[in-house]
Amino acid sequence: LHTAYRRQRQMCIRDRPSNVTNKQVGKSVSKLPYASRIRAAHWNVEDIRKPGIQHEMVTAMKHHGWDLLFISESHLAMSSHYLIDGYAFYFSSQLDSKATGVGVVIAPWIRPFVLKFVAHSSRVCELEIAAQSARIRFFGVYAPTQSDELSAREAREAFWTSLEEITTGIPQTTFWAVVGDFNVPVSYTHLRAHET
Repeated sequence: LHTAYRRQRQMCIRDRPSNVTNKQVGKSVSKLPYASRIRAAHWNVEDIRKPGIQHEMVTAMKHHGWDLLFISESHLAMSSHYLIDGYAFYFSSQLDSKATGVGVVIAPWIRPFVLKFVAHSSRVCELEIAAQSARIRFFGVYAPTQSDELSAREAREAFWTSLEEITTGIPQTTFWAVVGDFNVPVSYTHLRAHET
C-alpha cells in the first residue's frame, strides 16, 4: 500500500475546518482499491501538548505501518487540525472538557481516500473513507471512567447514548468500526469468570 500511493501523497487534505469534506473544497476523492488493508491503532496520549509526542506518533506509524492512529485524552480545549511530515492530525474537543479529547492521525497515502472528518464531541470523532467496495467509517472514542459514583454512571450513560445516536442510521452498505479507549478495567478475576 505504501509504495502504490506515493504519487498520491500530494493529493491530500489541506488545512481547513474539521467538519469539511473533500468535495466541499473542490477535491476529487479517490477510492481505496479492492482488497486493500487499513491498519488502525489507538494511543491514549495523556496530553498531545507534551514535547515531541506528535513526532513520536509519526515515527511509530512509520515503523509499524499504521495507516490510521486514533488518539484519546488529547487534553485540547478545542477542535483543530495540522500537518506534520505529511501526516494529518485532526482533533475533536470542546472548551468545557477536562482531560478528554479524541482525534486521528492519517498517513499521507490514506489521505486521498478521506471523505470527511467530523468532530462530534470531546469523546467521539468520525472519519469516513471512500473504498471501491463500500464506504468505511471509523469512530474514535474516549469513554468516561468507570466508577460507582452517580455522576460517573450518568456520564457513561450519556456517552453510550450519544454514540448510539451517532451510529444509528448508518447505511448497511457502509462498514464501520469503533476504535478507542473504553475505560473498562479488566481484571484476571473478571476474565476467568467470563471464560467458556
